[in-house]
Amino acid sequence: MAARQYMFLYNFWSLPKTASVVRSLEGWFYVTARSIWDPSFVSTHFHKNLDPDAEKIQFFNFGVSEGKPWQPSMDVIQEADKIIPEGVLRQPGGYAQVAVSDPAQKPTLFPYERPATSRFVVSAFQVPDAVPAEEFEANWKDWSGVSLLEKEAMPETGYAHSALYKKVSPFGEFRYVTRSEFSGLHDKHDAGMNLVGKVREHLGSGSATARDIKSYSSLYKVAIDVHQPE
Repeated sequence: MAARQYMFLYNFWSLPKTASVVRSLEGWFYVTARSIWDPSFVSTHFHKNLDPDAEKIQFFNFGVSEGKPWQPSMDVIQEADKIIPEGVLRQPGGYAQVAVSDPAQKPTLFPYERPATSRFVVSAFQVPDAVPAEEFEANWKDWSGVSLLEKEAMPETGYAHSALYKKVSPFGEFRYVTRSEFSGLHDKHDAGMNLVGKVREHLGSGSATARDIKSYSSLYKVAIDVHQPE
């Protein structure tokens, strides 16, 4: 039997301070409720930024589909636009998972519902076209700060794995995204933000900066999980 092939939808949300979070979530629920019956839909995970000083990407959605990048219809998106407050910036893109930190762990990356204690260090990268995909993907752990996370994360943080996602859709400004999962940071917020600080410092210098790669990193938790009905 052929292995199931998953595709992913990242949608990064930046809300101005005047925007209603409740109305924004109503728009997200509107789209989700009309998408769960799509045969390719598997699950969607709405993440909340745990940095209290975050000025952008306060939320992001991580959608999982089977066989093709799942995308809501334009009619649904246009109706959601009427609900979501003006000024809320959404940056969606379809992605493929192209690398994992430890290939032996790949079966554990099945998009099942994560425990409420899971935390994620997520970095989104604007990579110039002048940087070849082969070069970024060959060096992804060093350039993205994942190697640093693996070195700095203490055993009690419960570091599990990291994955690299590559944009395969024509839309979306982030060419690559990394998502690192931890099982022990739910009661260690300061430790999690300390790791994020080290990743941000790393991304602000070195190989990525020399290649004009821009990035945004923070600590997130899954606030809402929705799965394909049985």
